[in-house]
Amino acid sequence: MPFKSCLLWSQKRFAWKIHQLFSVRKEVTEFRCSLCDISHSPIKKKSSFKALERELLSEHGVAIKMLHMNERNQRELKASEGREPCMLLEYPDGSISMFLDAVDLKALSGNVGSLKKLILSRLDLYL
Repeated sequence: MPFKSCLLWSQKRFAWKIHQLFSVRKEVTEFRCSLCDISHSPIKKKSSFKALERELLSEHGVAIKMLHMNERNQRELKASEGREPCMLLEYPDGSISMFLDAVDLKALSGNVGSLKKLILSRLDLYL
């Protein structure tokens, strides 16, 4: 495989469990995160997103690792700063590159099916 994982960042800066517990996020927060809109319903991770995670791992060997902005290491920060939320590819040699940026994710309008199509079309460029 040309890469080992796909890293996702959302704009939320508070603990994920609290985020899920009070996940009327779309109604309560001051801003919306296009990645959260794709991956989560108001209360939990969407089953269609979970299915996409399983498919990417089983069929393409790509594991999705979701992080909040304040959980990034220096390499991840350097590759993504100013383009969040985003999806990065991490290669076996440890290098990281941008895969989908905030503009790409916002254009998907919260649709997991559209994300899947975009990911698969871009993976074809890397495989």
